[in-house]
Amino acid sequence: MKKKSGFKTLKGRLTFWLLMVALLPLLAVSLVTSFQRYHAIKKREFSKLTAIRDLKVEQINQWLEEKAADVRTMAEDPEIRDLEMQIHATDRNNDDTTALERGRELLRRYVRNYEDYSEIFVVQLHSGRIELSTDPSSEGEDRSSRNYVTAPLKDGKLFIQNIYYSKKAKAPSMAFSMPIFDSDNPKKILAVLVARIDLARSLYAHLLNHTGMGTTGETMIMDPNQTALSELRWHENAPLRLKITSALSEMAAIGKTGIAEAKDYRDIPVLAAYTFVPETRWGFVAKQDLAEVYAPIMK
Repeated sequence: MKKKSGFKTLKGRLTFWLLMVALLPLLAVSLVTSFQRYHAIKKREFSKLTAIRDLKVEQINQWLEEKAADVRTMAEDPEIRDLEMQIHATDRNNDDTTALERGRELLRRYVRNYEDYSEIFVVQLHSGRIELSTDPSSEGEDRSSRNYVTAPLKDGKLFIQNIYYSKKAKAPSMAFSMPIFDSDNPKKILAVLVARIDLARSLYAHLLNHTGMGTTGETMIMDPNQTALSELRWHENAPLRLKITSALSEMAAIGKTGIAEAKDYRDIPVLAAYTFVPETRWGFVAKQDLAEVYAPIMK
């Protein structure tokens, strides 16, 4: 007689359905647990990137405030004011060499104490030329048409020259400038003090700190035209040269704040938190490759 297979017997069928009844709840619990873990990890990664974005932007704003306070302090230094008054009262055909050297030393003192600056100089009111600088080779150069000179002369306020290419430094630079006022006549401008920033040792150092962002994460700033203003992790010589055409940079550049999954300037899917820095009109993006962000989920 032909023997029946195990499943065709009553015992086999009962065993199968008992196993199914036992396994289905276990499978359901596993699926629910996996689903919950997926969303927990995703929420954690979103929160982490948002926190990094907010912290970095807070650091940028603090840095801008500190530089502005530094330049105001320099321009209001009684020694620098008195020196400018003395220079203006002197016949310029008979330069006071001692006064000029004393002025250079005053400016050098600030460069020594504030390492974020590569050069500090004073532009003469009428000629628009540099009359004093921590770099004597700059003295005599015409800066009359530069925004960092014309803007503070126009409104008498501190001015921030956004990131630009400096022929002097042969690198991206940034400048803060402030009028030097006559101490006896607070409305009279004597000259303009300009402090040029060493971005590599200051702002870029903050942005290139990738703590908490794994092996693919990075932060960046861009101007309203979506041109990169900072050094990037995955692109050499990006500042002022690389046009970032991703949806993320577009949202950041027009002043939006949020978090999204999209492709970056490498055309690679990323998770990004973006926002805007009003003081300088910079778009800001903190991002990390999706493959790395969701690695714990896939595991």
